[in-house]
Amino acid sequence: MDPYAKACSVNGHYAYICDLSKVDEQIPGWQEDSLREVCKKMNPLSSPTDAIVYECHVRDMTMHPCSGVTQKGQYLGLTELGTKSPDGYSTGMDHICELGVTHVQLLPIYDYDDVDETKPFDTYNWGYNPLNYNIPEGSYATKPDEPINRIIELKTLIKSFHDKGIRVIMDVVYNHTFHTKSAEFNKIIPGYYYRMDKFGQFSDGSGCGNEIASERAMVRKYIMDSVAYWVNEYHVDGFRFDLMGLIDIETMKQIREMIDTIDPSIIIYGEGWTCSDTPLVESKRSTRSNATHESLINIGMFNDEIRDSLIGSVFNKYALGFATGSKEINKEIFKILISGSIGHPSCKTICPRVRTPSQIVNYAACHDNLCMWDKICLSTGKLEVTDEERVKMDQLAMAIVLLSQGLPFIHEGEEILRTKKMDENSYKSGDIVNAIDWSKKATHYSTFTYYKNLIKFRKEHPAFRMNDRMEIWKNISFIDIDNINTIGVIIDNHSNHDPYKTIMIFFNAEKEEIEVGLPEQDWSIVFCDLSNENDDINIPISNETSIIIPGLSTVILADTESVKAHKKN
Repeated sequence: MDPYAKACSVNGHYAYICDLSKVDEQIPGWQEDSLREVCKKMNPLSSPTDAIVYECHVRDMTMHPCSGVTQKGQYLGLTELGTKSPDGYSTGMDHICELGVTHVQLLPIYDYDDVDETKPFDTYNWGYNPLNYNIPEGSYATKPDEPINRIIELKTLIKSFHDKGIRVIMDVVYNHTFHTKSAEFNKIIPGYYYRMDKFGQFSDGSGCGNEIASERAMVRKYIMDSVAYWVNEYHVDGFRFDLMGLIDIETMKQIREMIDTIDPSIIIYGEGWTCSDTPLVESKRSTRSNATHESLINIGMFNDEIRDSLIGSVFNKYALGFATGSKEINKEIFKILISGSIGHPSCKTICPRVRTPSQIVNYAACHDNLCMWDKICLSTGKLEVTDEERVKMDQLAMAIVLLSQGLPFIHEGEEILRTKKMDENSYKSGDIVNAIDWSKKATHYSTFTYYKNLIKFRKEHPAFRMNDRMEIWKNISFIDIDNINTIGVIIDNHSNHDPYKTIMIFFNAEKEEIEVGLPEQDWSIVFCDLSNENDDINIPISNETSIIIPGLSTVILADTESVKAHKKN
């Protein structure tokens, strides 16, 4: 099997030769989509911090019996419009559009092993088992035994997202292959494409039996050729690099430079860590510890620090975080995190994590480890916490994700309090665990609305999307509040051309309400738990020196003068 193959037989055993230009003729509007003009007009992106990413698995989004989708678990299923849950709520594509995100990050859609494409629904996998890097996965196709079918249907899905103004980020796994000694790379030049340990054995920094030697010339060329192919042939708008710490810095730099010649708005980010030790010299790894390296300045990394600070360490399922009631909070760390991890003048003892906010992907949970609702339930299970309070903890955590500087990231189903039945690693656990249960949208519609309103507020206010550290240092300050579980933030001076001159945010993680002082000025509440689906909140507060912040809540105020001026416009 040629590693450069563009089409294959069922289960990826044999390459298939075809004229892809003839294939494209079968997809209405595909050639016109090459410049993504419709998508860019509907969803302009001046900086990566304008993005709001929604991570999802093609099969998870439509597989549940109550999804209302006809072609469940397939590329075309996610293109279906007008799908409803039994309670009449939108599902699938319509749900994603209704939420208001700008990007979807699709879990692996290249050809992977471990799912028999002749019986695709008999087994399940996330897809981190790379087989053929440049070919779409066949188990999501309606006719996996027809080589061009999967190509047409994946392109149709991408075009469908673009038609709705949503950009598509591809989850790529260039750090290892599913097979090792029998892998196609190893058949070409045994040992060249893989790193070896000091004993001459395959090194295993990926935890999957091998790791790709990205620093070698022809390996680097292959990865770059593959990335360029997905951009040019499939119109992909971004890449999420799995275990990016195993990819050397020079390779990531060259990928970024190449992408910039095609379309600078294409986003690149990844996991800034390895699974275990690797022969790649530490100073050459694309890891969080090297994130301030000048060659990584336009490449993002997942912010595991904000994740663990919000809901507790993923390595301790019972650990608490700020949103779940921990009394061991370092508020200085939160000043850094809320400021985009670039450091802050008020925290001189804490080093910057990155150079710009566009290098940081803020999230509370992703496909790995416990999903957020399960983590909150498990970690607070022995405490005196009600389910209503757990819902508020979830909303508080997501408010901090969406109102911090950086690039916010939401895992599929978080907005309807998705549970995976406490499964920490559901990569092959099947649809009974992984499929999104759309009946929960009716049950937790208020949480969905809360997420939707937060997303809308962020999109309307560029003050939360700054990408210049000097502007952040100049305009963001923190209110001195004695209570360790309450944080106050001020964003001033019409930051990033925001319509509001001054924005003040309070995050209260106490279960009880708390009174906080207000600067002497007329204020208006512009976002709070009372925000509903149809009307923007605007509650004037005149001649008040303090405000009550409800327990487990987020309240946003703005100076009344700016609010009035903005309403007139």
